Amino acid sequence: MGAALLFGQLLMVFTLTAFTLHKYGNWRKQNPLVTISTLISWYFAFIIIFLIPLDVVMTFYLQCRKTMDSGNGTKIANISLNTSSLIETLLSNIDVCKKPSSFISRNALINLWEFVYWTSQLLTWLVTSNL
Repeated sequence: MGAALLFGQLLMVFTLTAFTLHKYGNWRKQNPLVTISTLISWYFAFIIIFLIPLDVVMTFYLQCRKTMDSGNGTKIANISLNTSSLIETLLSNIDVCKKPSSFISRNALINLWEFVYWTSQLLTWLVTSNL
C-alpha cells in the first residue's frame, strides 16, 4: 500500500511541476533541452518538499518500534472491575506503534533520497551550467 501511495504522490508532483512549467514558462519558444532540464530540476525540488513528511513519519515509526522491541516501552494496563476485587493485568505485545499507511522499506526511501540528491547535483553542476 505504501508503494502505491508513493507512486501516486510522485505522479501528482510531476503533474504539479508540468502545470507550473506550462503556466510560467514559455516552452514553445525556448530550446527543448532547457524545458526538459527545468522540468526535471523543478520536479526534484518539489519531490523534496513532499518526501520530508514521509521521512519524518517513517523515522518516528522506526524509533517507536526500536523502543518497544528493546523492552523500554510503556506497558499498557488493562484494569477490570469485578464485584469482589480489582484485577490488574499487564498486556504485553500490544502494537502501540501503529504502522503508517505510507510505509515503505527504509532502503527504498534511502535509495530515493540518494537518487534525488545525485541527480540534482548532476543537473546543477553539469547540465544546467552548460546551457
